[in-house]
Amino acid sequence: MSAVLIATQSYLNTCQQTSQCEVYPLLAILRARDLFASLAS
Repeated sequence: MSAVLIATQSYLNTCQQTSQCEVYPLLAILRARDLFASLAS
C-alpha cells in the first residue's frame, strides 16, 4: 500500500505544480494502474 500512497502523493505534487489536475486525472489513473500492474508482475 505504501507504493500507492507514494504514487498518490507524487500525483498531487505534480497537480499543484502544473495546475492540470482537472485536465488529466484519467490519464494519471491509467498510468498509475499500468505502473502498479508492472510492479506486481
